[in-house]
Amino acid sequence: MRSRAWEIPRIWRKFFLTIAGVVALAVLVVVSVLPAPRVWAQAPEAQSAPQAADRPVFDVVTIKRNKSGPS
Repeated sequence: MRSRAWEIPRIWRKFFLTIAGVVALAVLVVVSVLPAPRVWAQAPEAQSAPQAADRPVFDVVTIKRNKSGPS
């Protein structure tokens, strides 16, 4: 017969597993609350508004209903 003196009793195993689960959930909550770093598609200095000469110029704008197809 083997000695079971070295085994952790069930209540302590459950306790440690519960603590591990709570810590894992706490880490997920903390990570999800932290703000995400800003990711730039272009360099920040390149995101300035286009100059007036770069913008297209329209003389007349017309908005009409699309009558093609079922509606």
